[in-house]
Amino acid sequence: MKKFLILITLTLLLASATVHSQQERCGMNSYMEALKKNPELLRLYNANQARFETMKNNETYRFSNTVMTPIVIPVAVHFPTADESDRACLEALAQTQIDVMNADYSATNTDLSNWNNASQFFPNTSIGSLDISFCLATQNHPTDLIGNPVEPDISDGDPAVTIGYNFANGSSFPEIDSNWAGYFNILVKNLNGPAGYSPLGGVISAGMTVCMDPNYFGAGTTCPNSGIYGDTPGYDKGRVLVHESGHFFNLNHSFSTSCATDDDGITDTPNHIGPIYGCTTPGTEPGCNISEYALTMNYMGYNWEDCMYMFTNGQTNVMQAYLNSLQSDFKPNTTTCNSTTPEFYLSDASTTTESCGNAIDLQVAYSTTNGFNETVAINVSCSDQNFQSSGASINSDTSTITSDGIINIGITNLSGLALGSYNIDVTASSISFTKDLTITLLISDGVCASEGSMQYATSITGVEFNTISNLNSGKITPYTDYTALSTDVNIGDSYDLTVNINTDGNYQVVTKVWIDWDQDCNFDESTEEYDLGMIGNVTNDPSGNSPLSINIPADAVLGTTTMRISAKYTDPGSNEYSTACLSGFDGEVEDYSVNVVDLLNIQDFEINDWTVYPNPAMNLINIKYSNNHRPTTYIIYNMLGQKISRNNISNSGNSQSIDISGLDKGMYFMKLQKEGQSVSIPFVKK
Repeated sequence: MKKFLILITLTLLLASATVHSQQERCGMNSYMEALKKNPELLRLYNANQARFETMKNNETYRFSNTVMTPIVIPVAVHFPTADESDRACLEALAQTQIDVMNADYSATNTDLSNWNNASQFFPNTSIGSLDISFCLATQNHPTDLIGNPVEPDISDGDPAVTIGYNFANGSSFPEIDSNWAGYFNILVKNLNGPAGYSPLGGVISAGMTVCMDPNYFGAGTTCPNSGIYGDTPGYDKGRVLVHESGHFFNLNHSFSTSCATDDDGITDTPNHIGPIYGCTTPGTEPGCNISEYALTMNYMGYNWEDCMYMFTNGQTNVMQAYLNSLQSDFKPNTTTCNSTTPEFYLSDASTTTESCGNAIDLQVAYSTTNGFNETVAINVSCSDQNFQSSGASINSDTSTITSDGIINIGITNLSGLALGSYNIDVTASSISFTKDLTITLLISDGVCASEGSMQYATSITGVEFNTISNLNSGKITPYTDYTALSTDVNIGDSYDLTVNINTDGNYQVVTKVWIDWDQDCNFDESTEEYDLGMIGNVTNDPSGNSPLSINIPADAVLGTTTMRISAKYTDPGSNEYSTACLSGFDGEVEDYSVNVVDLLNIQDFEINDWTVYPNPAMNLINIKYSNNHRPTTYIIYNMLGQKISRNNISNSGNSQSIDISGLDKGMYFMKLQKEGQSVSIPFVKK
């Protein structure tokens, strides 16, 4: 393809701030307009409403809705455009959002105490709560007509969080997927306007869903690698979903367009013309009737989430009737939230299950429910004869386990294994149960091939990274293997990377770099890609973003891995940048080696007396150290690798106490640091 000269133009970028306070936050009305144009959906909707009216008018229900069986609502969360490598973050984000839902619907949210002062303005209104529980489905996941999993990336024991699944085949208004009928579905996708939308009375049996924009899902937590941001100012408490779910359970907005013509039909939500945005003081916004005020703190309004904290008793009566009417539509045996049987579960927690090297580490998560406390024996094996005769070996860091945690499995001497897949079988046995988990280990022949072309002189002319200094190399072939050049990098440290480029004239060249930190032989994680920028009209100058500081991730696998550098000519204004496995383009590819180390392995003689105790701990845990080698900071991580807290160690003695009373029960890691040295120590919160 003929190159085109870069046209240098000056463009005025007009920056505009997103105004959250005045946007149409909820798209429920538009959703319902679309739904009612579909005769079949309208029929289902009307049948659902008829069931609701029957339940609402039932005398037993009207006088005592508490006699109904508490409802466990199986939840499935769908991220169609997210990255599978971000699964741990997305699952944690989904659970955080569900925790908010459970607190707000049961009226156990901590900010409900604000009602004490506000209630004086609403003498005919009282707080409402529901006898329900939202619970991520973890078993009996959907299958197609011939029994194949609808979403093969989740198996028994995994939460129903789909990543990359094309929910409803990508359709919009209304999004319905019969594969997920029987679940309360939450679909997180770009909505191009509203923060969320839902049907006014969702049909569980049809596979309807609540839709959420990625900027409003979560409760102040984010998964930026997948473009999910739950920290939008004013809407960072997770309550957009509380609002939209209220619609799904048959609640209308608490405001109206006209005092004379419409209302939400609920007597204890004072009617007012709205919506009202922001965070107004209770008792300052007038209602439609004299002496009444707008209930601005109600979840079905448009106020900011810091100032919304309640459903009314009338609203929860409506929702309880609606949920009772469709209780039989929820798919059974999908959760363990209502189980009382003490039990344990195994699930694959491995970062990767593919290796192109000599070793790999696998992880199995062990969890218990309902007070299960038996000792469980762990056995790990591979029955494949080729595996057994190859010299490969399997070792587990524990033969028994008694509390929730991670079982680490090391598999070594893989170089003699033929390419292909091998089943690693994990068997866990107690007096009451025996459970099996199979992890498929894939042995591959290395990272994908990639090369440029020799048609033009577009090339990489130099690379500097820590001790690697390969300058004035020029282009010898479309791809050059420089993996004999290696440098040691330490986990947690940062190093500058500079790549020099020859653009072959006044042309635009984009440079990308990939480092296979998890050594899974793929450059598919967004955290493994680095943009070195674009440059034009140079013969041997640094790329646009050089030098770029590369931080060595805390979860990088120790040992030697591949760093790939690619320089590609790109038309001005084009988004067709290089990918890690691209070939036949105008440019060059070079591979280098990076050896990941941990200073703990080199200098542990200085920090081998860093300990934490007691372990397990209940309210306080102590860090013990010598005066000469006091760590400077500590970081606490949960089992998902999420940072819980970080603080300096100020005590000049030989120990410091840390308050962990606010942590949930389970296993955590305490990372102690000092001048580039670090050690991670697991501990259990009782």
